[in-house]
Amino acid sequence: MKRSTGGPPPGAVGGLIAAIGLGIAAWYGYEWYRVPRWTEAEIVGSVELNLALDLSRQPPGSVPPETQDRMRAQIRREVEARIEREVETPRAWTFSGLLMGVLGLAQLALRTALARSSSRRD
Repeated sequence: MKRSTGGPPPGAVGGLIAAIGLGIAAWYGYEWYRVPRWTEAEIVGSVELNLALDLSRQPPGSVPPETQDRMRAQIRREVEARIEREVETPRAWTFSGLLMGVLGLAQLALRTALARSSSRRD
């Protein structure tokens, strides 16, 4: 039987990595869950409000309807991009934490299996 070198037990590092990863996944998963879901009516309302604000900065009658339609489409793209950014960060961290958890559990299992097989040889 091998003597202990005073280091951590087999798989402890993998277990720690898994615990941290699953903690990150839980934290950001909850943040992802709390991100408000926008309805089509809310998006349209936001676009119209932003368009009204932009038009209020212009002299009355200086913006033709065709330009207003282009502005409306541009504002909608900006609103949808902002919504996607609000969702993307917690989603990316959630999946990163889950991956870290899986890799930590794999390291834990492999290190434990290797320790058992080496102790059988001794």
